[in-house]
Amino acid sequence: TFTTADGAVVPVELGLPTQRKRRIQGVVLFAHGANLWPEGYRALTHHWVEEHYIVISLTFVDSERHPARVASDRPRILRERLRDYGELAAQIESELNGAKHLDLLAGLTPEDDFRKDIPSADLPLHAAGHSYGAYLAQMLAGASAIDGETGDTLTLPRPKNLRSVLALSPPPATTCCNRCRRPNSLLNRCWPRATKRQPAPHLTR
Repeated sequence: TFTTADGAVVPVELGLPTQRKRRIQGVVLFAHGANLWPEGYRALTHHWVEEHYIVISLTFVDSERHPARVASDRPRILRERLRDYGELAAQIESELNGAKHLDLLAGLTPEDDFRKDIPSADLPLHAAGHSYGAYLAQMLAGASAIDGETGDTLTLPRPKNLRSVLALSPPPATTCCNRCRRPNSLLNRCWPRATKRQPAPHLTR
């Protein structure tokens, strides 16, 4: 699990390379689609692990597998998704790349502890996501959204070690218009501005 600054406990699935023939290539932070869960993407995330990436997948509060699921409060879902994804990305940047330590790795057996395989240079971070999760990945790279309740611009801090975004079936980018005022529209009524596509080397065959 991962604990946020305000004390929320977020379920996390961690994928670790088991073969030590290559150095760790980077970290993939993966966000699932609306109502889904990390286990449904294991064929994809397992491939990244085989390519010697650490894969960290969060289970967000809207997931049908979340122990304290929130199904219909869309503004809250968006706020908590942004909080969870952004805070974990910041922790990966500051702890894994700096001190070669991450709270998520606590309790690893000596056989599973791969930290000696991490190169001395900072590891690259790749933001990945499907559908609603692709929305978060784009925001980590600089896209923004409008909060339909307050009109505030929503952003996430961009980690210095972010190298690419892999957006799978991302929602379309739109501009605000009259239909954005429709109540209960997904994602607080507005998608983020589109970001430039960036290559994600070695993440797909």
